[in-house]
Amino acid sequence: MIEYGVEKDKDAILDLCVATHPAKEKEFLTYYFHNLYNEGKSLLIREDDKIISCMQLKEHVLQFHDKVLLCSYLFGISTHIDYRLRGFMDELMHYALDICNQNYLITFIEAYNPKLYKKYGFETVSYRKKFSIAIQDIKVNNLEGVTSNIDIKAMTRLYKEFATRFDCYYLRDEAYYKKYVETIQQNGGNVAMYRNHQGEVQGYCVYYEKDDLVEVKEIIYLDSITLMKLLKYAIKFMPYISLEVSNNEKIEKVFKKAVPRTSSCVMARINHYPLFEKLYDTKIKNVQDAFQVLKRPVLINEKN
Repeated sequence: MIEYGVEKDKDAILDLCVATHPAKEKEFLTYYFHNLYNEGKSLLIREDDKIISCMQLKEHVLQFHDKVLLCSYLFGISTHIDYRLRGFMDELMHYALDICNQNYLITFIEAYNPKLYKKYGFETVSYRKKFSIAIQDIKVNNLEGVTSNIDIKAMTRLYKEFATRFDCYYLRDEAYYKKYVETIQQNGGNVAMYRNHQGEVQGYCVYYEKDDLVEVKEIIYLDSITLMKLLKYAIKFMPYISLEVSNNEKIEKVFKKAVPRTSSCVMARINHYPLFEKLYDTKIKNVQDAFQVLKRPVLINEKN
């Protein structure tokens, strides 16, 4: 029987998710369960008095073309190794999608194996690219204008301007950024911002210093100079810096030696076709048809 997770289940669910997912997911899952668990829904199945399968569902306010929608995102889909191939994930997916059908027009999922989710109506609409950039390839020496002083209002305005390059993205406000920055600092992360000569914020970078590299969790920028200055500031004297961006950000044009690697796929599902057709005055047969109404690319990154 499927249950909703409560506070006392949080640690057990986190342990199951971390054991099931790639190591690179551990930071995001830990962040989510420590900071955002109560904002979402946790679906789980118990057997033998322990949690053996689970899934997380979170709401987002989404700008989709010219309309603002409430959408959902599914993640942390996990089944204990001793209970796999017994239909528990399928049971959770059908239960979660029933919730989505009744409450959200669009549901997203980030997939490392897209084939698993196609049978549930999900189709790939975008993907994430990961780069590893060597310090010698960041061709900028002047770091004037880069600072670690954080301006929440400026970050909010900058994201809104950056997001105009896209046609499908989560909306963010000052309350979001206040909590976002607090969590970054609590987890040992750093935020750098760049202002031009007129004092206007042109970009920010969220990064973490690891043993042998710097890992950029998010970088928002309005031009290539801003991109390079922020990366140079973050890398300091480390040999490499890694960053992950949407597939439409042409980082490889700035860093010619950087080779992009697909890190994950962003998949979407339309939960109510007649409603979508009515809202957007179109006819669709599948997810790809629905996303054809967009005039610009997709920007979906759940891990920020």
